[in-house]
Amino acid sequence: MIVSGTTENLTEEEKIMLMMKKSTEAYDPKHYVKIPQRKRKSAWSSYCKRCRQEGHCIQNCPLVCLCHN
Repeated sequence: MIVSGTTENLTEEEKIMLMMKKSTEAYDPKHYVKIPQRKRKSAWSSYCKRCRQEGHCIQNCPLVCLCHN
């Protein structure tokens, strides 16, 4: 495409393409820094807030079913 450092012999379209390429180089995803995320337990592996047992959440707690019957 464009080899030389001058833009005198370029068409208007080529000048626009060159300008677009230069203006977006800094925003290329290869320059992004990934911040490590800490591992979190999923909601299903944590304990129920009502009965403090693992394996279910408060919406599915067996104590709630006993209270409503």
